[in-house]
Amino acid sequence: MELSLVIPVYNGEKYIEECIRSVLTSEVDKSKIEIVIIDDGSTDNSVSICNKYTSENFKVYCNSNHGVSYSRNFGVNVSNGKWIMFIDADDKLSYNWYSIVSKYFNSNEDIVTFSNKVEKIPDEKVEILKNIVGINNDVKNLASPWSKMYRKNFLQDNKITFYQDIINGEDMLFNINCFLNTQKYKFVEDNIYEYRIHNNSATKKFNASFIQYDLNFQNRLAEILNCSEISNEQKSIIISFCKKNSLIIIAQRMCYGGKYTLFKKNKYIFDEYFRTCRSKVNLGIKKESIIFLLRIKCYFGVYLILSLIKKMKKDNKTSYFVNI
Repeated sequence: MELSLVIPVYNGEKYIEECIRSVLTSEVDKSKIEIVIIDDGSTDNSVSICNKYTSENFKVYCNSNHGVSYSRNFGVNVSNGKWIMFIDADDKLSYNWYSIVSKYFNSNEDIVTFSNKVEKIPDEKVEILKNIVGINNDVKNLASPWSKMYRKNFLQDNKITFYQDIINGEDMLFNINCFLNTQKYKFVEDNIYEYRIHNNSATKKFNASFIQYDLNFQNRLAEILNCSEISNEQKSIIISFCKKNSLIIIAQRMCYGGKYTLFKKNKYIFDEYFRTCRSKVNLGIKKESIIFLLRIKCYFGVYLILSLIKKMKKDNKTSYFVNI
């Protein structure tokens, strides 16, 4: 078996069949791939839809709800392919995906990344890491597990998994671990993945647990980088950049929650971030203005600005695809 496509599903009845059909195009050699569906405790019709496709090389595993990281790790463990690809249930693959990726089944690399912007990435480890965290944003999907093939033995030999105590940034940490543990990677200038944009995405909503999950992310990131050979200066830049960016994300989510009391209740978190953040990395005038207001504890001002920005955006609940 050459390739296992791992697809976690949770209440994905609206999109999962479109995802599956995008994988099973007429050009695919079905003897060389397997599809591994991991249902994460769905309460809708997702499993019934997936079961329509079950075969020797199409397997559906039903688990109780543990989250996407658990499902991806589970999928890797039960897969039989030499290579692993991850797909989200609401996304799909490009029509010619198989003809592109199959060229690299015999590659000696540990990671193969597909993107039409990869020529912009300097072939230096620290620059790749900066692209993953977003300091340099030459390739939009470098932080995600999509649009990549990972050699399964490489992941298992280096014990690289998705952290289950994180719900935002786990993809980023996974790829940082991957690129830090190998010199054998390839960037291919082709798109194979279509990412669905949801304008009403739940990831924009506030949940109090997000703060602890983000602190877990910050701690994991520091642990990983401190064990690497990256210079202390570059480690500091990456860690501090992520802390500053988290301030913006947390403030935005509090505004999406629709209540100023969220700022008052959780303002301690901003003080903690500023206590440990000494970054000279500039996030741009808009974000730096918000960070300045947070630093001087002008929380109501931040709330008004971000709430206004939210209202100015169209409340469009449709979805659409972008190639990444």
